[in-house]
Amino acid sequence: MDHLLRRGLHSLVMGLSQPRNSVASRVLAFVSISTLISSLAVSWIAIDSQRTALRTDLESRHPMRLARHHQRLEHWLAAQQTDLAQVVASRADWPLLALGLDEIQRPESRSLQIVDATGAPVAGVLDPAPDRDALAGALPGLTTPRKLSGPAADVYATAKPIGDSGFHLVGSMAYSRAFAPARTVALRVLVADVCLVILFTLLAQRITRRILEPIHALSAGARRVSRGELDIRLDLPHRFRPGDEIGLLARTFESMLQRLRTNQREIERTNQELRANNEALQQANQVLEQLSITDGLTKLHNHRYFQDLLVHESKRLERTGAPLSLMLIDLDDFKQLNDRYGHAAGDQVLSRLAQLLTEAIRETDVLARYGGEEFVVLSSGTDLTGARVLAEKIRLTIEQAVFPIEDRVEPLAVTVSIGVALFRGCRKRMFLAADNALYRAKDLGKNCVIEAAS
Repeated sequence: MDHLLRRGLHSLVMGLSQPRNSVASRVLAFVSISTLISSLAVSWIAIDSQRTALRTDLESRHPMRLARHHQRLEHWLAAQQTDLAQVVASRADWPLLALGLDEIQRPESRSLQIVDATGAPVAGVLDPAPDRDALAGALPGLTTPRKLSGPAADVYATAKPIGDSGFHLVGSMAYSRAFAPARTVALRVLVADVCLVILFTLLAQRITRRILEPIHALSAGARRVSRGELDIRLDLPHRFRPGDEIGLLARTFESMLQRLRTNQREIERTNQELRANNEALQQANQVLEQLSITDGLTKLHNHRYFQDLLVHESKRLERTGAPLSLMLIDLDDFKQLNDRYGHAAGDQVLSRLAQLLTEAIRETDVLARYGGEEFVVLSSGTDLTGARVLAEKIRLTIEQAVFPIEDRVEPLAVTVSIGVALFRGCRKRMFLAADNALYRAKDLGKNCVIEAAS
């Protein structure tokens, strides 16, 4: 019993210590208050019924007992052929009176007394005794037990007149003694109420925990899912029957989680495919971009790339003031070569020429096929003298090289004419100056390098 009380009190304290708005605290508070109110109501009814029964019993037994002693006293007075007033006046027969009321003298029966009209005692002992004034005022109608105040305690008193002598036989009982069974019942009911409150609180705490634990597990799982953690497993503390609402909720949650996992796998697979497609598309775009700026025959930069680079370099040089040189290179007598050996041979010559030019220029120089048999070299940080030296190197390299042709035993000899110009603030004038220098090189017999006029 003590263990149950301790556990119940602990559950009640733990339930009340929960947050005020939590389900557990509300349930435990509701059960505890409901049980307490119900117990108090039942207890009040039980105690009131006990008090009513005791009062009814008192009102029936106490007058009967008093009537029995009153009858014995009157029989004794009749046997003595006297009345009580004479006995009291003479005081000679007090022993006989005592013999007639021998029960009054017993220690366990100290609740009967003969009093006069003023409430003054004549014989016997009332323990406890009512207040004399209260007793005198109540004597005419004290035929049923009535609660009177006394010097020591409240009493229930009953009185019966003794003939016409003016004396009354009074019986009394302590109020606390009369209703002692009611106090005992009240104490037992109070203990039962406390036990019921603790018992129902403990049961409510267990039932609430059994209901809320899976809900808490589902809530924790939902929070993890909201953070993107789909590879989780619900750790439910109980197994549920098919018709259980919590079990239905758990199965619905697991089904939703399974669908989310399936959708996530499909999304990941789709994302992988998209990433692969994007990578392929980027590679294709890079290839297309490279093809858009690359000459298909010589694999050099094309006219478009060169023009964009020239614009960029001219803007940069306007800020830095560094030198920039341009070389226009033209293959000599290329039309006669095509007419004599065919365009396929011409293409082979152009491819070989691009290879030789790439090997001859510096890493910082930019080489591009400008169109047809014309090539261009852009040299950053190079003045006109340096550009002429580089152009002469290119011319000698081409002159001394051999150009093998398919279906021809002997290789061809090829020369180039080069026009060189320096950037002087306008890219169009620089290009026009290099072009004019190239034409002068052609007019001077080809296979030479001509600088543009300053």
